[in-house]
Amino acid sequence: MIDFFIFYAILLNISIVKIIILFMKIKKYNPAFTLVELLVVIAIISIIAVLGMVSLSNARMKSRDAKRVTDVKQVQVALEMFYNTNNRYPTTDEWNAGTIVSTSSSGEVVYF
Repeated sequence: MIDFFIFYAILLNISIVKIIILFMKIKKYNPAFTLVELLVVIAIISIIAVLGMVSLSNARMKSRDAKRVTDVKQVQVALEMFYNTNNRYPTTDEWNAGTIVSTSSSGEVVYF
């Protein structure tokens, strides 16, 4: 369409700048975003943020579960080491003391 205006301007000997200004007025060129475009972008960003928060929450839960499993395995290993050294499991008093200590001939060993 602008080619037509340029051709017409050459025929009528009108400057190209005037034709471009006229074309801009006719088309009402406006480079701003519309409200709908902004709302769509905000909605997309919100959806991505929610998905990121959900996956981060799942990762934290899996991390806590892995730590719990590791802690239980450490207790299991400590009890097995105590049993191998003393041929018995610790008593309730030893367990409630907070540390399971074996006093053998080679010295004092802390298991847990």
